[in-house]
Amino acid sequence: MASNLATSVRTTSEIIHLGIAPYAVERRFDILQDFFNELISGSNEGLRYIVVLDENKKSLIATGISIQELPAPSKNAQEAIAKGIYHVRQPVLLSGNHIGEVQFGLSTLGVLDLLERMIRVALLVSLCGILLTSLLLAVFGHRIKRRFGMLISATQEIVSGNYQKKVPEHGKDELSHLASHFNAMSRALEVREKKFVAVFNAAPVPMFLFTKDAQTRLYHRTEHNLASRQTFGELSELNPTLLPCSADDNGRLMQKLEQDSRLPPTELNLHLTDGNSHPCLVSGQCFDVDNISYLILAAMDIADLRMAQNELQGLNRELEQRVEQRTTELEQRNHELDSALQTIRHAQEQLIQSEKLSSLGSMVAGVAHELNTPIGNSLTVASALLYNQKQFKEETAGGVRKSELDAHLEENQLAGELLVRNLQRAAELITSFKAVSVDRTSSQRRKFPVSEIIEEIILSMSPMFRSSGIKIECELNNEIQMDSFPGPLGQIISNLVSNALTHGINPGIGERISIHTHMLDKDHLMLSVSDDGAGIPAEHLGKIFDPFFTTKLGQGGSGLGLNIVYNLVTGLLGGQIQVKSSVGQGSEFFITLPLSAPVDEKKNDAA
Repeated sequence: MASNLATSVRTTSEIIHLGIAPYAVERRFDILQDFFNELISGSNEGLRYIVVLDENKKSLIATGISIQELPAPSKNAQEAIAKGIYHVRQPVLLSGNHIGEVQFGLSTLGVLDLLERMIRVALLVSLCGILLTSLLLAVFGHRIKRRFGMLISATQEIVSGNYQKKVPEHGKDELSHLASHFNAMSRALEVREKKFVAVFNAAPVPMFLFTKDAQTRLYHRTEHNLASRQTFGELSELNPTLLPCSADDNGRLMQKLEQDSRLPPTELNLHLTDGNSHPCLVSGQCFDVDNISYLILAAMDIADLRMAQNELQGLNRELEQRVEQRTTELEQRNHELDSALQTIRHAQEQLIQSEKLSSLGSMVAGVAHELNTPIGNSLTVASALLYNQKQFKEETAGGVRKSELDAHLEENQLAGELLVRNLQRAAELITSFKAVSVDRTSSQRRKFPVSEIIEEIILSMSPMFRSSGIKIECELNNEIQMDSFPGPLGQIISNLVSNALTHGINPGIGERISIHTHMLDKDHLMLSVSDDGAGIPAEHLGKIFDPFFTTKLGQGGSGLGLNIVYNLVTGLLGGQIQVKSSVGQGSEFFITLPLSAPVDEKKNDAA
């Protein structure tokens, strides 16, 4: 009994699946409902109920029972026989895919009668399903064939270049989507071809498109743009020589294309529509599309460029000649300027030397004037001493008293002391002059106290101050020692003081010259020379160190004094000089000097 029941369940399950399959595709659940109603009898024998569930356990069809009363599947045949009904639940498969479940209840009474009746009904339903499916397939196949025919026809039109042919778009099925995408592709191809044609024809240089015959190896011209028609006219489609040029040039083109499949920019003479040959720059590239070989060539007329190049070469040659001529003239002018500069430098050196000698001469005159007093006094004392000695000798010829001898000796003592003082003063002046003159003329480097050099210079110039009533104020640091050039330093002091006397202090304007020294840092000193004279106008401050600049030309000014100062300070002594002045407020020169002068490399090399 159990085996017969299992056979009945298996057969019933197959019949139900056969009934579900054809209508589940079309989702014709109304027909399935009728089919299941036919299967279920009103008695207590046979198939008692059928329930179809989707993959989410949702009821699609429920016949013979309410979904809320759906019992659990029977565990085995013995349990089903005992209860009088076999509850079966099985998956519904379509082409191997799980699309839902079916549960049915099979009465265990009259199983064999039920099977026979179900088989007849199942055969009838299957036959109807087959007929319906065949009809649907025939109708669907006709529609598919017709719409694919439209698609093929449109494709052929597009291949022939007619982009106006469109595929009808009806409905929302897959073929309609395919037709929509096909039409979009057709429009895109049309736009792309129009762009290519527009760019091809708008190109400013002649361009040619060729296809290569695989058998003859000849190139057939398929396209050439507007610029090529305007330049070369209408050329024949079959042109073994490619371009309107000589056979030799075409042969070289063909050989190059066969070797490299490309043509680098090459200059050729091409025949134009005006009958003339123009130099053109030709370039090309071979490429394959769908097993078809293509060649694209571009030819640019460079006649104007060559003409411009020839003119430019002529201008370059002329320019080179002009440059060469001007270079010769400049070299000659430079030579003349060098000669003139050498002459000016020589004259400047002579003037500087003359200025030094003039300064030295003024100092000699001052020293001579200073020496005149002590030497004159010494001469007077010596003359008086000789006269007194003669008188004493005559008076003591007959004898001498002690009081007369004492008076004579006292007079001689006073005369000797006066003579020694005057001679010492003269010796000091001569020693100072000797030191200054040696430093001025030799520019020897040595170690020296700065205050000593300044005092010697002031001493040598003191006659000038006394004659003019000028006061000299010196505030000097006696501890400052320099390893430098005392002569140039003295020249700087002398020139600055002379400049103040000549230009700064005038009658009724100014009466004081001040000289100060102090340490700026451990390696530098600050030397300042100031006066309370007329001052320097602002427009002259930038030119006072220029050579030959003077406001008193012909009145004792040479224009070299401050230039010599600037050159000595910034050159030999390695320092810096600045000036501060305003009209009516006097002038002050600030000189910064290193305690150790820089080494003169030229002198070292010469040594």
